[in-house]
Amino acid sequence: MNREIYVILHIFDVGVHCEDILHKMKHILLIIGFLISIPSLGQVDSGCDSVYNFVDTMPEYESGINGLSDYLHNDLIPILAKCIERDSSLIASMYLTMTIDKKGNVIDVVFNRISATEKCKNDLKKKILTMPSWTPGKLNGKNVCCKYSWPISCIMWQ
Repeated sequence: MNREIYVILHIFDVGVHCEDILHKMKHILLIIGFLISIPSLGQVDSGCDSVYNFVDTMPEYESGINGLSDYLHNDLIPILAKCIERDSSLIASMYLTMTIDKKGNVIDVVFNRISATEKCKNDLKKKILTMPSWTPGKLNGKNVCCKYSWPISCIMWQ
């Protein structure tokens, strides 16, 4: 009989112990879930599962090529002028690739050819990432994330 009581008490003790462990595990899982989500706080989901180089309809700036030229003249040339003044380097041309998301936002800029300092590239990138909306690229009638190459040459300095 003593053995039966011991077994019952032991099983009861394990049951209580397991309940306590499960309760603690729930707290641990909640903490882990919270910690996993911290790196994504403040990040914007671009919604880009795939980024295409070529699509049926390529992204287009809101005012077309003329609008893009105006943006270059009004928004980027002043930054380039500051770069030249600050860094004493002449920037006659550049080739950049932008990633346009499904909503028409510029989400990334890569400078492929430009003889400029990192500070200058960062200043340009910061400005380009705030460009007004584009019409996103389309593939099979659906908006997709797409690369847009923008060669800029023969910048005339006066």
